[in-house]
Amino acid sequence: MLHRDGKFYHSRNARAVILLSRNILASGISQAQITAFESGWATHVLRLVQSYGDEPKGANVIPLAYQALCNLCSGNQGVSAEMFKTYFVPQKGDKKEDDTVTIVWDKVLLDTALYAFVVTLCECINDDVELLKQFDNAEAPASELLDVLIAPVTFDSAIHARPEYQALVDVFRYLAANRVTGRLSPSYQYPVIVAIVKDAITVDLEVVIETEAKSTPLDLEHLFIAYFSISMKELKLVLDTESKSCNAAQVIRFCFEALTVLLATEPKLPTCSGQLQHDYPEFITQVTNYLVFAQKEYPAKRKLKEIQTSVLEVTDYPHVKSATIELLSSILQIASATSKQQLAMVQSLIWKAGGLPEILNCCNIDANNPFLKERGVVCLRYVMEGNEEAQKFVADLEAQSQAQKLDPKNEESLP
Repeated sequence: MLHRDGKFYHSRNARAVILLSRNILASGISQAQITAFESGWATHVLRLVQSYGDEPKGANVIPLAYQALCNLCSGNQGVSAEMFKTYFVPQKGDKKEDDTVTIVWDKVLLDTALYAFVVTLCECINDDVELLKQFDNAEAPASELLDVLIAPVTFDSAIHARPEYQALVDVFRYLAANRVTGRLSPSYQYPVIVAIVKDAITVDLEVVIETEAKSTPLDLEHLFIAYFSISMKELKLVLDTESKSCNAAQVIRFCFEALTVLLATEPKLPTCSGQLQHDYPEFITQVTNYLVFAQKEYPAKRKLKEIQTSVLEVTDYPHVKSATIELLSSILQIASATSKQQLAMVQSLIWKAGGLPEILNCCNIDANNPFLKERGVVCLRYVMEGNEEAQKFVADLEAQSQAQKLDPKNEESLP
């Protein structure tokens, strides 16, 4: 008798439950018996988690409990499905209280092992779409648990790829692969979810691109519209108020990166709905306006001393300009492959928004924006393609720059 009234007598008894769960012998019994036996041990371990709650004294035991749950579920779809149905799916009210364990997830100790357990659970039930949909069901404990796991994750976690962040990316990959798309619409309750979903879809989309598959397991249109809408909302907010919020900058960055990936996979996505076709030119203008804003507000680190001593911080708005110039390059490349008229339209929008000088400025090194120079050169090539006005503008700038260098009155030209 290891516990009474849901409370374990001693941490040694709790550890006994965990150790026994790691050493279940399967010799001589059927798979059904193994599943039933291991499911029983999973209940013991969940009772252990419930009994400690968020009490500090459970800090040495609860991580072991999550590891034990990983061991019980790993590679065992039967146990995982049974446990998920019992503890993570809303009950009909026809079960006795003694038959289940009710865990209030926002009152348990958070640990890296809990994130690993959720990943293991999703991996094991990956083929069961109905179960995975419980992560979209607001009444389901599974949905509550996901909210609890997302809440403490920050943009700093995303940039530095902390284990908790990477675990959430893996969970969202399973949701995306099974078209559980409700959770894939970035939520402003947790802005970092934009980064999580972007990284989750990027992994699978890169595989799609490499294999040149004609279809993907993802709802591309749904994702594109979601990120398009988020981008337009954030761009308006930032440009109207000239806000330099770090969170806003990172949301825009991750949205732009996601849109670039989606466009690389399916270039026709901007024409997937009438509303997108109507808003797409305005979107190009707003992205260009944001590049102009970013060049002014986020100074580049170009000097050798700055680059050598630079430590990339969240407050340096890393990768924002790189993401913006890469998205503009993608839009221009798609337009170039579509028709001369389409390319001329995109070039005109960028020109009118004052984008050409800023694209030229991107053809320089910036320690805060890796590969900005290379991406700037690619973008410049497409924005000048077949455009005599743009070509003349750049030629005049080059001539002016050369004249300044040769002018003896210019102090910078002196040795």
